[in-house]
Amino acid sequence: MKRIFLLMILPVSLFFALSILVRADDPSTQPSAQTGGAADGPESVISTMRVQEMKGTTFLYVSSKTSLTQLGDHIRKCTAEVDPALKAGLFRPAGPILIIYHGVMQDPTGEYPLEVGFPVADDTKAPDGFEIKKLDKFRCATVLYSGAMQGIRSAFEAVYNDLLNAGLEPTDQSRQSILLYEGPDSINNVAIIEVGVR
Repeated sequence: MKRIFLLMILPVSLFFALSILVRADDPSTQPSAQTGGAADGPESVISTMRVQEMKGTTFLYVSSKTSLTQLGDHIRKCTAEVDPALKAGLFRPAGPILIIYHGVMQDPTGEYPLEVGFPVADDTKAPDGFEIKKLDKFRCATVLYSGAMQGIRSAFEAVYNDLLNAGLEPTDQSRQSILLYEGPDSINNVAIIEVGVR
C-alpha cells in the first residue's frame, strides 16, 4: 500500500511543481505538441535509472513551507524572490536551479519545507532574504528527462518504479534541476530528477 501511495502522490506533486516553475498557467498532464526540435523521433526521452552519489555543494536558497495544494504558488513565490537577485548580480550560480523537497511523504496533507536556489562558490555571502548552507553528498536514484515540461510526470513515475523494483527505499528528500530550458513546449528541455535512497 505504501508503494502505491508513493507512486501516485509524490510524482504528481513534483510534476506540478516543475510545470508551475516554467509557465504561469495551470499545468497540463497531457504531452504537448512537439516543438523546438526535429519533426521525427520521440517527443520525450527518459534515461535508465542510475544510483549515484552527488557531491556536496554550497547552496544559496530561499525557503518556505508549503502543502501539495499550495505547491505551485510557493514555487512561483520562491522563484520570484531569486530572480531579481540573480539579475542584479548579487550572486553567481555554480550550477543549474535546484529545488529541494523535504518530508513531503511523511504527511502529504500537511506542510513541508521547500527550498529553491542555486549551487554557489563556498565563499559566497548570502544576500538579504537568502539563506546559505552546505549540502552533504546525496545518494540518490536519478533519471534524465528530455522533452516538454508537461510530460515530466512520466520521468518521476519511471524513477520511482525503478528504484522500488530494485529494492531501494526512498528517503524523505527529493531534488530536481533544469539543465537546459528552451520553453515549456520544447522537446529539447533537459531535467534531472534525484530521489534520495537508502
